[in-house]
Amino acid sequence: MSLASMEVTKAALNAHGVEVFRSDQQTIHLAVRVRSHLMDAGVCVQLEPEPSVRFTVRAQASDYPGLGAAQMFAKVRDAIADTATTRGFAESGTHCREIRDPGDASRVLDVWFELTFAKPTPDAKTTLDEVSWALGIPKCVY
Repeated sequence: MSLASMEVTKAALNAHGVEVFRSDQQTIHLAVRVRSHLMDAGVCVQLEPEPSVRFTVRAQASDYPGLGAAQMFAKVRDAIADTATTRGFAESGTHCREIRDPGDASRVLDVWFELTFAKPTPDAKTTLDEVSWALGIPKCVY
């Protein structure tokens, strides 16, 4: 079975017991359920330019006061890179995300240092296997 279209991929994920959080033109962001709430799982299936599974892991500045960005990204790499690369994932990007106060957007509450890992998935079985694996790993480094 090929995951050639958004509809086919969503149906395959649903049949596999995976919930969709949101989707855009070529990306399906997956969900986790926390009690009765649906939340972003930090895992997505990318359909273009080539099918792949991606996941993001972060370290929060509030957990490591005084460390710079390079040290924060190193914390995430130390925690997950070996496991991810053994599984065939490669680091595909870094991102600093400011978490702002919803009541006062000028106030930064925390900064997340995120690393995204990706793995090409040539077929539906590989995609579903890697989604299951990626959903099971911790997304925050403590």
